Amino acid sequence: MKKTMKRVLALVMIMALIMGVVACGSKKEEAKNEDITLTFQQWFADECPEGLFQEICDGFTAETGIKIELYNAPNAETKTTLLSGAANGTIADIVGTDGKWVSDLVDGGALTPLDDLFKEGNVDTSVFSDMWKYNGSTYAMPMVTFSYPLAVNTDILAEVGIDPESIKTRSDFLAACKAVTDAGYLAYGWNATTSNPAGLDHIFLNSFWASGGKLRDDAGLFHIADNDDFKETAVYFKELVDNGYIAPGYMTAIEADITSKFGSGDLAFCNPSISMLSIWASDSPNLHFTVIPMPVKDGYTGTTYADYACWGVGISDHCEHKAEAMKFIEYMFSAEANAKLAQGKGCFPGSTVSDPDYSETSENFQKAFTIWKAATPRAEWNAAIEASALRTGVLENVLLFVNGEIDVDTMAANCQAVCDEVYN
Repeated sequence: MKKTMKRVLALVMIMALIMGVVACGSKKEEAKNEDITLTFQQWFADECPEGLFQEICDGFTAETGIKIELYNAPNAETKTTLLSGAANGTIADIVGTDGKWVSDLVDGGALTPLDDLFKEGNVDTSVFSDMWKYNGSTYAMPMVTFSYPLAVNTDILAEVGIDPESIKTRSDFLAACKAVTDAGYLAYGWNATTSNPAGLDHIFLNSFWASGGKLRDDAGLFHIADNDDFKETAVYFKELVDNGYIAPGYMTAIEADITSKFGSGDLAFCNPSISMLSIWASDSPNLHFTVIPMPVKDGYTGTTYADYACWGVGISDHCEHKAEAMKFIEYMFSAEANAKLAQGKGCFPGSTVSDPDYSETSENFQKAFTIWKAATPRAEWNAAIEASALRTGVLENVLLFVNGEIDVDTMAANCQAVCDEVYN
């Protein structure tokens, strides 16, 4: 009996010792977290409603004890700031990035590969709506997205007797543009300036991707010279230009020029960022419009892909607390945090598990979200080498073709040469 009691007491003491060690470990871990401050270089906070982004970050601190210190700078300055910070060792721990910057930031030592961190932290990567890979490794993901549906002036379309919802194919769109121009209105706005080639992505390639077009193979290499989908899209845009369906001045127009024309009621169609939907609702009360998916090539029944811009996020190669930084990224892609950011900013979630409540937004915004959810994201310049130079070179050759200066095969071959020069 005494031996049994001694054994029981010994077991109790061992269990108490184990519980004490576990509790002590927890306290040490808690203290460790409370001592960690992660810095986050981005432009997001300044573009959100005041205090929103900090409030979301504070939610992570409340959960983990890890503090987030925001370094804010305009989008135009962020890339330069990150590269200079990587060069002199002062870069932030977590970095905001555009997908088109990824290769430059990796080569400049500003981003760390994330795949091992995914494995070590048992991260569910299915929550990421897209993952930007460079040389086979993942470096960043889009935290929230901004799509570019086709906006339609419903007053103009009503006057020419066309239901916007009937515009499904490129032939439908060409017929609508003809009716609009015959009635004396400007049809379609294209910001095709090469000084800022956004019009290549959000308009020309938006149409190309909508019909299943693909510029790059699984290895990331470009295939344009023999790309029939690309050539067909170029021929379609040449027809728009030749028939006068593109508003004059497109060669020098920037995105703000096009959205301004549409907002004043001068254009029947344009491709705006979804952020413009709320701006028009408040600033252009006499504008009546709707949004529809990009028309696809005739006979196409495959997957529809949608162009997007975004706020991306990655981890600096200089970060001393990469595991904790990954925890923060997981938090930002959680259903609640990601929905709060998307709702507050007026954009779409980058998390597949996020379900924002847009019931207080305009009917057009809700419709744009429905269109977005029905498509698959595709933006092939993300993580491309020297994306800016590639986009400019490709757009220059597309414009030479649509303006009748070269033939379609020469255009495609020239675009391929632009990409080969960079990738070789």
